[in-house]
Amino acid sequence: RSVGAEVSLLEPKELKRRFPWLETSDIAVGCLGTRNEGWFDPWLLLSAMKKKVVSLGVLYIHGTVESLVLAGKQIESVEVLENGADSPLSISCNYLVNCAGPSAAEVSRMAGIGSDTCTVLSQGDLSVMRTDLPVSPRKRMVFVFKCPEGPKDDCPLVVSPFGIYFRMEGNGGIFIAGKPPPPVCVWFSVAK
Repeated sequence: RSVGAEVSLLEPKELKRRFPWLETSDIAVGCLGTRNEGWFDPWLLLSAMKKKVVSLGVLYIHGTVESLVLAGKQIESVEVLENGADSPLSISCNYLVNCAGPSAAEVSRMAGIGSDTCTVLSQGDLSVMRTDLPVSPRKRMVFVFKCPEGPKDDCPLVVSPFGIYFRMEGNGGIFIAGKPPPPVCVWFSVAK
């Protein structure tokens, strides 16, 4: 609240009154955003932004960053292996924005970030740049389920203390649910 979030702390009785479908016997308190709350679809947002910038003349290159070419403390160019190409394309740059998503740490290491040899920055505390970027691929699962008799328009995003969540997805009793991956991703194998 001190930073402007409009939230209400609700005890179990009030939660049950507002959301009769919610099991409250094991809840001590709930926090409900009362204004300017919601969610967005990040893929839809990215797609809309991409469509707009392409209409303005931006060229998208689909491929993999193979290496960064450094000239002293400056990234001079990026070597990108386009999908289906045999040799990398060299793209000159004055600035590079690392938007590699789950591969961002790998691209950062190409610039020496995350190693004792980091020389990309010329000022400030370089010890920060010697720290590996804490970004890695994480396996996530989101489930879609239909519950026609479930909550209707009065269903906020519900998140348990364990991070398990669900929310409505459109109308007609369709919901999405998921949980965050463990701190260290465990890959499961199926025994035959």
